Amino acid sequence: MLFVLLFFFFSMSCSVEKKIAREFIESKVNYSFLLLPPDCIYKSNTKVDEIVNADSIDKWDIDSLLLINNLFLQYVSDSIFLENYINGIINELLAYGFDIYFQNSLDTFLFIQNQAYIINIAQIELDEYIMPVNESEIFNDSILYYKNFGLNAVSISSWFEITKLNPKKEGRKVFYITDYVSDCLEGLFVENIFTGEVKYKYSFIEMELEDIYDLSSVLGKKYAGYIFDYLLNEHINRQLPQNTIPRYYFHYNRSNNTIRPASKDRFIFYE
Repeated sequence: MLFVLLFFFFSMSCSVEKKIAREFIESKVNYSFLLLPPDCIYKSNTKVDEIVNADSIDKWDIDSLLLINNLFLQYVSDSIFLENYINGIINELLAYGFDIYFQNSLDTFLFIQNQAYIINIAQIELDEYIMPVNESEIFNDSILYYKNFGLNAVSISSWFEITKLNPKKEGRKVFYITDYVSDCLEGLFVENIFTGEVKYKYSFIEMELEDIYDLSSVLGKKYAGYIFDYLLNEHINRQLPQNTIPRYYFHYNRSNNTIRPASKDRFIFYE
């Protein structure tokens, strides 16, 4: 009985928050953003294990070798990457009906009367590394078969600073998010029913430079959605009774007009 009451209470609490969220979405509040892109992209290569006798080499020499001997980062164009990334953010924010300003329109932005925020993309970092993948399966209830792979991967980490224009209470909020692209591996263990021999059969597709550029566009759009989620959840917080802590951080999917708890689909608040 207690479990039923608790479940009912939690469901009602979530319903109230979702109702507030839905009202916010349907109200189509007009927001304006001053978008400040970064000047460059930071790049690092952490494939230290691929350097022979790395333990006996000076750290500065290792850093130089890593920068020279990477597969992708030395060929990534900052301008192409940032153009894809920033355009993804802009186009998605415009799709929400928001107004976008840039540094050259600062004088106009500072006198905006509606809700306005400064979005500073403080830093973007690309890291090339080896992603370990360990596949295993037990056959005949006792024999463990395993196969280890090292996939080439590039992570894209971003730091956002979001500041309300002329805030009464809210100061600057800093958020972090990371995603990655890697070689594609799909496989399974297969047992020969006649011999009992087990083999791992798989298909393997190597990542390419274009995959990094494609991901930059996808992430721009995705993170614009996370910016909207931040505004959405701030609104929910303000509408709830004083000293009430929201049970969930919500994510809004614009493409299918749904609201759900965000889980991992969100910015990480950076202390």
